[in-house]
Amino acid sequence: MAESKGTETQPPKQDELPEAERSPTTGEQCEARGEKLMSAAVQFSNQDMNLVLYEQGLVIEQLDNAKKEKTTKTKGLSFQWCDVISAENPHKDEQKQTLLLHYIEKQKNKCLRKKSVTVTVTGDNFDSIFSNIQDQCQKVPNRPKKLFVLINPIGGNRKGVQIYERKIAPIFALANCETTVVTSERAKHALEIGETQDFTGYDGNGTVRYTNDGVIDLETSALRVLRGEIHPLNIVTVHEPGKLVGICGLAFGIGLITDLIKHSDDRRWMKKARYIYSIAAVLLKKRRMYDAQIEYILSEDDGDKSTEDGSAQPRKEWTTFDPEGKRYACTAFLVSRMVNVENKTIVDPYSDSGLLVLDTGCSNMGFFKYARTMMAQTPADDIPNLHIKDKAVGLKVKILREDPASNEKQDDKSGEAASNEDGESEPVGKKEVDDNEEKEGKEDVKEMEDTNKPEGNESSQNPDQAVETEKKGEENQQGKPEPAKAGSVESKAGERKNKKAEAIARATARDTELEHYIYLDGEVRRVDGLEFECRLHSSFVPMFGCLAAELVNAKTA
Repeated sequence: MAESKGTETQPPKQDELPEAERSPTTGEQCEARGEKLMSAAVQFSNQDMNLVLYEQGLVIEQLDNAKKEKTTKTKGLSFQWCDVISAENPHKDEQKQTLLLHYIEKQKNKCLRKKSVTVTVTGDNFDSIFSNIQDQCQKVPNRPKKLFVLINPIGGNRKGVQIYERKIAPIFALANCETTVVTSERAKHALEIGETQDFTGYDGNGTVRYTNDGVIDLETSALRVLRGEIHPLNIVTVHEPGKLVGICGLAFGIGLITDLIKHSDDRRWMKKARYIYSIAAVLLKKRRMYDAQIEYILSEDDGDKSTEDGSAQPRKEWTTFDPEGKRYACTAFLVSRMVNVENKTIVDPYSDSGLLVLDTGCSNMGFFKYARTMMAQTPADDIPNLHIKDKAVGLKVKILREDPASNEKQDDKSGEAASNEDGESEPVGKKEVDDNEEKEGKEDVKEMEDTNKPEGNESSQNPDQAVETEKKGEENQQGKPEPAKAGSVESKAGERKNKKAEAIARATARDTELEHYIYLDGEVRRVDGLEFECRLHSSFVPMFGCLAAELVNAKTA
């Protein structure tokens, strides 16, 4: 029993631990650091230590002959060169051999922060150490030397310029990175700059949330740029027959997403409130539906052909999507994939395929559920009338139209009922028409009741007498209104019919106009045609950023 107890308390040996949990051996550390360049004796936290420069990084460690006392709390530091921003001598006028090292630290919340540490070189090779550190910082692969910075002045509660000057500009200055700073002056000014600016000689594109490990943080984005970590992103080209419409790096869409953005853009005077207002205005009423023919290509599918050696080879053929007679509320092509990892949805912007979202009338609740999934939350269950096609590389959309008479019949038929159990929506405008008709119908019933009430001998008059009496009544009463008669009711019924037709015509015209709008990376564009083809081009644009930690762990597992 004693022997067994001793075995239980004995710590496992290093070679018995999983590789991820083992501490690197001295040999492994040396191999990872590369060749030793030079070293110097330094004072760090009131301790005598050694500063060593390697090919791959910088290390502050205890001297080999130093006695390691158990009470010593000072720990060494180790950096890769990509995490060292720069070094400076803050006391150069006083001839003190002090190095102020600026480096990048990753925090638990995935944010990056600039940190600094001071060491004093006690040897006589201060100048050599200082210049070598600066040289190695400048040699970091892909670290930019010249950046073009575009600032949105209304961002950060209208403090975009102040935030950049206070937090970001000093970081780029420490890294000796030259910057050209431009502030946008009006709506879509950034798009104009992107189309007209000559970017020759600049080294940077920037980072976005999807390439920043899901972090929305300005300092983290700036430090990602200085680390020089670049990954190739996908793009999607959008074509009409015979011409290029545009290029997107996030998403292409038709339908609901277009209506939301356009509704918001038309109300820019509402400032930030326009977003909430537009979501409520568009989603809390019947959504616009349209007929379309959809085809797509997947990089992989269940019908993959096999080569002679038995390996799978994607067919990459167009497949027609069958909505089972339903119309569409939204069609979207996302450039990135959504990957479920550890019960969490992660955006993978570096995948060689994208994602298709085909909405044939899902409920508003279903839409919100999937929107929550897109924000990297818990994956949503299957949502009725929302069809997701993973690993997409191509999409064709052709908006279909019928003749006006057929459209009116279809609208009347679909407007007879509200949303069905699956959440399919009726055409926009039909509900308003029906509501007005019901209201006016109640008024007609009241008018008919008033008309049918007996008033003297008037009920026995023939139509000619009624007209004669009406004329006399007008003269005698000097403009006082008479009760509505049958002819007046028929006239109002005709007016109601005309109003209904006008409302349907307005709704149809609005839908027809909206069919010409497409969504490209946050911008809504009007196009002439109704037929589009989208093609994904993988690994096309180099972007500063990083791989999500969850994706790295999943790929190495």
